Amino acid sequence: LVGLKCVDPDADKRPKMSHVVQMLEAVQNAYRQDQKRPSSQMGSVDVESQQSAEEISNSADS
Repeated sequence: LVGLKCVDPDADKRPKMSHVVQMLEAVQNAYRQDQKRPSSQMGSVDVESQQSAEEISNSADS
């Protein structure tokens, strides 16, 4: 998802590098939390990390 935002044909819609880093860090942090959770809770992290990345991206677009 982050990579697709970076190659948007409209340069004005592409995120700034600082926002790309924030989105990737949000995904990485969610992944680390996922490793600490029992396997019964897996799957929810993917949704949470995607939402976090989208929230950061949306705030960057504002």
